[in-house]
Amino acid sequence: MHALNDLLTSDSNIDKLIAKYFLIQYQQTIDGKKLCFGEFVSHIKVLRRVIKQFDITIDAITESANQIHTHRFVKNIKIDNATS
Repeated sequence: MHALNDLLTSDSNIDKLIAKYFLIQYQQTIDGKKLCFGEFVSHIKVLRRVIKQFDITIDAITESANQIHTHRFVKNIKIDNATS
């Protein structure tokens, strides 16, 4: 959670923050869509531009070898005050 908070709210250089927390081999699957590292970086940069506040509830976490699965619920308030 600390990493996500930093990535979305810190004033630090985003590329340095991503390098701090993630290896270039990082892959993420969201709702069945696999993101390679470059797509993940682009995704985080978009979130930083549109989200002003977020709340994450983690329902479950499992891990096996070098994979982690989280089932989470996210509530966002965007810069235009829309919620999702």
